[in-house]
Amino acid sequence: MDDVDYGAWYKHYRALFARAGIGKPRSVADVCCGTGAFAIRFAKDGAGVVGIDLSEEMLQAAQREARKAGTRVQFVHMDATQLRLPKPADAILCACDGVNYLSTPDAAQSFFRRAHAALRPGGALAFDVSTEHKFLHRLDGRAFGEDREDLCFLWTNAYEKETRLCHMELTLFTEESGGRFSRAFETHTQRAHSPEELEAWLSDAGFARVELFSDMILEPVRGDEDRLHVLAIRS
Repeated sequence: MDDVDYGAWYKHYRALFARAGIGKPRSVADVCCGTGAFAIRFAKDGAGVVGIDLSEEMLQAAQREARKAGTRVQFVHMDATQLRLPKPADAILCACDGVNYLSTPDAAQSFFRRAHAALRPGGALAFDVSTEHKFLHRLDGRAFGEDREDLCFLWTNAYEKETRLCHMELTLFTEESGGRFSRAFETHTQRAHSPEELEAWLSDAGFARVELFSDMILEPVRGDEDRLHVLAIRS
């Protein structure tokens, strides 16, 4: 992810929230926050931020990044499907495929219901998802690798059209002391939620207005995007 332009991505999320009438959110929940790239940026802009993730290792890394940035973010270990905030938020975001990792319809719908309940009236949920087009045409059957000075990895992908699940297998070699490398394995599974499913689930969760956009632009969905951005506003 170190080649991702988080600054541009953050500006796009700010534009999505501004479209919902939230020009400068005072309270933000960053769900599936990872290493805190967006949580820290919202905190720098003066918002009170809660960063939520299921991975304790990610939260530890996020806490280190927040300290280095001189920002205050409350990081919480929590499952997105069980989202609960101490008080309603202006804005909730779930970036970088967080919703794809909710790999069953029930899990995604549970998160949407919890997000709706955690927002103040007029608040907004914004998130992005990788599309089936991406899984089929960019990832399925393909392998990627990189050999760096202190790390190398191999990443293979397989997409199941019947279940709409993409299985990603990663093998990582990390340099340790003495020039030796340790090997680790990770399996990631994501689901290609369709635009029609997302709209229906968000409406069922109680959101009054749902809009879907092409990747990083406020234009209607074409159907051949690798990523969609979604804005859902609570009445």
